[in-house]
Amino acid sequence: MTQQQKDNLVYAFLYINRDKDLLVHEIQESLNNKLSDHELDVTLEGLCDLGIVSFVPATDSDGAAIPFLRYRLSAYGLSIFDKLKAKLNSGEHPEIKTTKALEITHTNIISEKDNKPPANPYPIIFKNGYAYQLFLELKEETVKDRTEVADYAFIYHKLKNKTFYAINSIVTQPAFIKFLNENFHARITVNILPIKTPARKEEVYKKLFNKYKNGILKDV
Repeated sequence: MTQQQKDNLVYAFLYINRDKDLLVHEIQESLNNKLSDHELDVTLEGLCDLGIVSFVPATDSDGAAIPFLRYRLSAYGLSIFDKLKAKLNSGEHPEIKTTKALEITHTNIISEKDNKPPANPYPIIFKNGYAYQLFLELKEETVKDRTEVADYAFIYHKLKNKTFYAINSIVTQPAFIKFLNENFHARITVNILPIKTPARKEEVYKKLFNKYKNGILKDV
């Protein structure tokens, strides 16, 4: 399941239960444990960062605070879904089911919000938010546990292309490896990322680069 599909799953569930404040374990159990604890935490954190989901401290039956959070769809999250739902109900795309309305990427969500470009939480590493989104989608589609070093090596060398530097020119291989280990739970122990270009990954890269190249090249 891709991160977008995980987002859609949680987004849809919270929309259906939009009048409730829900604990993490309540969400997880209602989704039949389709997401692990870590996957659900990451998904909720990402949706909160985008302003789609809000949270409040939880309390017990006596009103005393407990060390958990309750989550619900924010007003912004509701407005996005309602707009998409209205578009479906307008008859513009009658063959699309309601759940199809949730098939939107982080980029689309952020662009919808005040027409802002995607966020770049790691400006030292990536040129801009479009470069970061390209990294995230490449990671989602190409990185596997058993070939982690080769997969991240492919991403590093592709995104450090001298024409556009999606990964900033000053980012060395050891620095990128440290970034991956500290922020994306990678387990890379080497200091050099070998250059390889498998045909399958090349096709994925071309597809995603075409999707984000205009935004990446804006600052060239």
